[in-house]
Amino acid sequence: MLFETLNKYKSLKIKKEEDNDKIKQKYSITADILSFQICKRQYGFNTVKGFSNTQETQEWHGTLIHQVLSRLHGKYLHNVKLKNKGIIGEKDIIPTDKDVEELFKKANEVLKSRGIKPKSRENEEKILNLLKIFNKREGKKLYPRIVDSELRLQADMGDYMLYGVIDAVVEGDEGIEIWDYKGMKFPDLNRDWGKKKLKRYEYQMLVYAELYKQRFGNYPSKCVLYFMNELTKESSPNRSEAESNENRRFSSNLKYVIDFNNKKNIDKIKDAIEDFSNTVKKIEYCKENNNWNVEEKPDKETCDVCDLRWSCPAVKGKYEIKPL
Repeated sequence: MLFETLNKYKSLKIKKEEDNDKIKQKYSITADILSFQICKRQYGFNTVKGFSNTQETQEWHGTLIHQVLSRLHGKYLHNVKLKNKGIIGEKDIIPTDKDVEELFKKANEVLKSRGIKPKSRENEEKILNLLKIFNKREGKKLYPRIVDSELRLQADMGDYMLYGVIDAVVEGDEGIEIWDYKGMKFPDLNRDWGKKKLKRYEYQMLVYAELYKQRFGNYPSKCVLYFMNELTKESSPNRSEAESNENRRFSSNLKYVIDFNNKKNIDKIKDAIEDFSNTVKKIEYCKENNNWNVEEKPDKETCDVCDLRWSCPAVKGKYEIKPL
């Protein structure tokens, strides 16, 4: 009986899988493309092979800043509703320092529960202070102009799917702007690695602009990179207003703006997409050959918090193993 049943399927032909039928791999602009470009060894071990990084400071730093800024805008929208109902006044719409502290605490507790922790209490105070300064400096004029936050975009790039998250979509004077918050200082352009890092971030925003156009039909008027750690050059938010005005020094590197009224920036989009596509090909080659060797040494900031630095040939001998 069994053989009779099997004989019925002798003439059955199974269609060979065509290339067009393959499931396309999804790549994140930041978690995949930029991470690989910064250090492919670190990307290979942590992202592809799944090794846990004991140095969670970088992830904590960036994730916390983004989460608190998103919650601050949510708090602002909530306050607007209360104001419209006559519960609070106009002057109470912008979140206060106390609001920043509460939102910071909640976001920080969530991250800690996931094992993502700060380096020290001092580091927590530093980021909290940055967020307070940002809220006071930008909140009144920025929050009312934000039309969307954490906007997720995706596009079919032919051989792969590309996706990213825009931190804030802002109604600017000349049209829509897309903002990305960087939990770092402006790259040092006196060093080669600093120039390369800024170019990567510029390409990131150019690709975001293309994804935005594919979704909504038009390019944004501007892309804005906001370097949060440049706010450390400002005075403390706890000083008196007179003292603050006297001592405040806003960094000229706080914002890096890409203006799409300049056609040269639109022309650069093709180069950015080609660069990202070439990076995807390199990632897939490295996966196939299990080759995560570093040909070029990453910047010092990346190496200083990397668990692989003691065995990495790119920085061999530069990091001393200290006894416990």
